[in-house]
Order: sequence, then C-alpha cells, then structure tokens
Amino acid sequence: MHQNGQAAHSLQADIVDVIRQQLRQGHYIGLEFADARRFKVGSWQSGPTIASTHEAQVLTQVEQFLADHPSDHVRLLGIDPKAKQRQLERIIQKPE
Repeated sequence: MHQNGQAAHSLQADIVDVIRQQLRQGHYIGLEFADARRFKVGSWQSGPTIASTHEAQVLTQVEQFLADHPSDHVRLLGIDPKAKQRQLERIIQKPE
C-alpha cells in the first residue's frame, strides 16, 4: 500500500466504491471497532456515524479513523437514516 506515496491507511478502491454506493443511496456511514479480544467474542465498540454526504469528507474521516485505530478491526456500516437501520456491515481493516 506504500506505492505512489500513498499512506498505509489509504482506502482500497473496493471500499471507496462501497462508500460511494452507500452515499448515493442516501445512507450515512458509521464505523465500529474491536481489539483482538473483543473481535473474538463479537463485541464491537461504536465509533462515529458520519452524517456528511460529501464523499471527500466521508473518505477523509474514514481514513482518519483507520489511522487512529491501527491495531483494531474496523467495520464499516451503511445506515439508512430514515429507517434507522443498518443496510451494510463490512470489515474494512484487520490488524496484522
């Protein structure tokens, strides 16, 4: 992930596509995280819900969250704000 001067926490293209798709559907992006012990028992901790619909802002906030949680598993959520329901859960970071 260090080619072309990209930081290690730059988002992979498929994750960027998923975020774009969720935003196009009017969904908010949420984040959850778990350390190795919590991950094993499925005990995720709530991270931020990004209420912005501006793609660049959302991507920056997701990248920053990943950078702030380098040793945690991180799960991306697509949240329908009208129904207040999760439409998507996807793990986007697994620590080495």
